[in-house]
Amino acid sequence: MKFKPIATFEILGEPWEIGYGYAHKTNGIENDGICIYSKKRIVIQSPRRGRTRNLVETVVHELAHARFQDHKEDSIEEFGKIIAQVYPAMIEAERKLTALEQVI
Repeated sequence: MKFKPIATFEILGEPWEIGYGYAHKTNGIENDGICIYSKKRIVIQSPRRGRTRNLVETVVHELAHARFQDHKEDSIEEFGKIIAQVYPAMIEAERKLTALEQVI
């Protein structure tokens, strides 16, 4: 699948893009996402090809690779999992607070 950009952003003042596409294989295993430093691009595996990891976890994982290129994979993996666990609760809390503010 050809890369389909969905957003642009900056890391350390440099323009990056993120989108869906084929995230390639590493050691014969499909990746859920990949950070391509040379192109300043993050590719998230197309949903049609089937991701095994939570989308939020994958995006955070690849963003962490882009920003913290000197960190080891286990640190990046842990960070992505932590954010993926916390994120849904934060979204729900924000939704409840917004609803409460509309009542007040």
